[in-house]
Amino acid sequence: FELYQQMMEEAVQELRGEQVHHDVEPEIQLGIPAFIPESYIPDENQRLVFYRRLAAIHGQSDLDEIANELRDRYGPLPPTVDSFLRIMDLRRSLKDCMVVRAALREGAVTLQFHPEAPVSVDKLVSMVEKGKGRFKLSTDFQLSFRPQSSDWDGMLAETKAVLQELRQPC
Repeated sequence: FELYQQMMEEAVQELRGEQVHHDVEPEIQLGIPAFIPESYIPDENQRLVFYRRLAAIHGQSDLDEIANELRDRYGPLPPTVDSFLRIMDLRRSLKDCMVVRAALREGAVTLQFHPEAPVSVDKLVSMVEKGKGRFKLSTDFQLSFRPQSSDWDGMLAETKAVLQELRQPC
C-alpha cells in the first residue's frame, strides 16, 4: 500500500509540474552477518521496535542515540548488532546517493544507481580513470570496485567513502 501511495503522490507532483523526489529503499547484499539476535534482546516486540527505529534514522546522532540505548538496556553490543548498526549507517548514504542496490560479488562491491541519482556521469568516469583499474562502470549505470580492505568494517568504510566522493562536485 505504501508503494502505491508513493507512486500516486509522485504522479500528482508530475501533473502539477513539480519536481519529483524518488525515495529509494536500497537492497543491501554484502554478505555481512548483521542482525539483532534473540540472545541479545529476548523479547521479539522489543527487537522489532529497535529494527523500526534503526530503519528510520536520519543522522549519526540518531544512530548514536540508539546504540547508547542498546548498551544501557542490554549490555555491550554483540558483533552482529554492531555490524547491523554500521549497515544502517551505510544505508543512509546509499539512500542519499539513490543507490538501488549494493552487492558484493566475486570480491567486488557493485553499486546500482537509480536513473535519477544525484551523481554525475562525469564524476563516475573520473573515478574510473583515476582509480587505475580499481573501478569499473557498466553501461547500465553500475559502479563496481574492489575494496582494498579484506574485512567487513573496512569494506563498509570504503563503500561509504566512495559514496561521499561521488557526492562531491567534480
